[in-house]
Amino acid sequence: MAQKSEGSYGWRLPAAKLEKAVAKAFNNWATSAPDKLLRNPSANSYSKVSAALGQLEPPSSSTWKHCFGLLDRIEVRAGQLELKIDAQALSKNIGIDASELLNEALVHTEAFVMKRRGVETVLLLGAAAPQRDTTLINAIAKAHVWMKAWRDGSSLSDIAKSIGWTPSPLRQRLKLAFLSPAITKAILDGRQPADLSLERILRSDLPLDWDRQAEKFGFEVP
Repeated sequence: MAQKSEGSYGWRLPAAKLEKAVAKAFNNWATSAPDKLLRNPSANSYSKVSAALGQLEPPSSSTWKHCFGLLDRIEVRAGQLELKIDAQALSKNIGIDASELLNEALVHTEAFVMKRRGVETVLLLGAAAPQRDTTLINAIAKAHVWMKAWRDGSSLSDIAKSIGWTPSPLRQRLKLAFLSPAITKAILDGRQPADLSLERILRSDLPLDWDRQAEKFGFEVP
């Protein structure tokens, strides 16, 4: 039933997390479906559909499996999850003839991002709202303060001593001051790629060329 689009570029989704994401997407569809599902809605049919779909919202893993039985197709593309509801299966479950269901209302699409949290990869459904990484933002701000102090004549040893560090980790953090203005602004706005973290930048060899930085960390190159 699940299909993978040609545009998915070879990435893989953890099966258990994908199952939960599909169940959540189905729940989102079921919540909004009564307003758009019926071809000729009446007060009685609307109430009937609302009550039936309310029972399908997945409060437990056993109900999730039941929801999957109502799906004709699950299609995963890069950053997008699409569900196609089976009209006949849904018709039997909600007691409404399939001919009364609008086909366009049986397709539900949601954006998602994959984000690494520690050692775990999570799927975040919904339009990706800006997520400001305060840890990364604070580290960049400090790097610029230290870089200014160094350019003003302070030695790395003196700067490191003032913050209780040795010069080695200070040098590593100073690379953040060499991020391009475009990347820095994107991070400040919360528009960085979902998998970009302070740890990833510090582990990387940072190119001085700004376009190469963008390519390395997954930003669009102007």
